[in-house]
Amino acid sequence: MKVAYLGPKGTYTYGACLKHFGKDIQLGALNSIAEVFEEVEARKFDYGVLPIENSSEGAVTHTFDCLGNSSLVICHEIEMKIEHSLVCAPGEDCAEIKWVYSHPQALAQCRQWLRKYYPQAIQLTFTSTTVAIEEMLNHRSCAAIASSHAIEHYDLKTVSQGINDRLENITRFLVLGHKITAKRTGHDKTSLMLAQENKPGSLVKILLPFAEENVNLTRIESRPDLRKIWHYVFFVEMDGHIEDENIKKVLKKLQMQKVTVKILGSYSKAAPC
Repeated sequence: MKVAYLGPKGTYTYGACLKHFGKDIQLGALNSIAEVFEEVEARKFDYGVLPIENSSEGAVTHTFDCLGNSSLVICHEIEMKIEHSLVCAPGEDCAEIKWVYSHPQALAQCRQWLRKYYPQAIQLTFTSTTVAIEEMLNHRSCAAIASSHAIEHYDLKTVSQGINDRLENITRFLVLGHKITAKRTGHDKTSLMLAQENKPGSLVKILLPFAEENVNLTRIESRPDLRKIWHYVFFVEMDGHIEDENIKKVLKKLQMQKVTVKILGSYSKAAPC
């Protein structure tokens, strides 16, 4: 089995791959979210793994945008507890840290801690935590925010562990594939993309069938419709499987209202961290 993920090796997405698939797979570290979609769509990989949401910083909007314009569907979800550590190169004096490198999400999740303990440090952003580490190793007076996988892989010196501002810091990842394969388990989630003519009351009409059929919405996210300026699509997540009778009724009612519906996936909920 071949699985593409947002690389490079040592990122939290890499850890999510190992958690879900184990080590007996062929992993491909790609450079961007869009590239993961492209390579899986081209069937160069069986699945792709990407972050979709963090409990502290919210949605990964680029994943939402690509998902709305892709033929891929959500096959599984993974939840990982994220624990950030401040690290530096072996032999580096942590008292001399003048710069902190990391991905923007990691820096945001450690904002208060950095302000308290390293207020003088200039924060620089990179495309991933791993790229930040590789840059840090080439410079003096630098530190980076890293995962346990990266610390082990690069043999880094840990300055401080567990620096994220919220202890319950969880990131949700999606496993993307070519078709919906998950069977009903009674502990499921379904994701949709919805669009309707932009006029007063349209969102109310979209949401009403869910209430009428007692379907619990767990998330609704609006994103710009890339085909029409100032128009929006809605990403909706709900409890239940597309084979459940009440969800079938919701989809039928939406169709009758001429709501554009794209089923993004129906899959078992992630096991709690």
